[in-house]
Amino acid sequence: MRPGLLALALWAMVPLVLSGQVVVSAERDLDFGVVFRGVPSTVDPTDAVKAGRIVVTTPRNVQFRVSFSVPTLLQGSGSATMPISIGNGDIAARFNTSSFRYSLNPSSMYLVTMGRGYITFEYGGTVSPRTTQAPGAYAGPIIMTVSVL
Repeated sequence: MRPGLLALALWAMVPLVLSGQVVVSAERDLDFGVVFRGVPSTVDPTDAVKAGRIVVTTPRNVQFRVSFSVPTLLQGSGSATMPISIGNGDIAARFNTSSFRYSLNPSSMYLVTMGRGYITFEYGGTVSPRTTQAPGAYAGPIIMTVSVL
């Protein structure tokens, strides 16, 4: 059984400046590393090495909505796909330097009011390679939408 390398890329997640100088930065992609056929692999959103990380920096007294669009399949070469699940609790939010994480559901929309500073969104998930999974790199988009109110 040959391992297949899996890396989840954040397509369309680039540093972005929104109105009022709200800055959205993708700091780290979700990375499952090497996974094996037929063996599910999970990355916790608190994993300091493998979990993805997006930071939203705001000026004083900014309110915005946050929503997520997550894939159910990762795309490999050709027609190869791999199931992925990013569900309730696989995304966490931390304000400024706090170690307390708020567990989020990617199918929900959140209203955030910031006094000043930044909020860090960390995310993980589970991939479920099939027993016949083709080896190779697999990727898919995780899209976070920030709407300043």
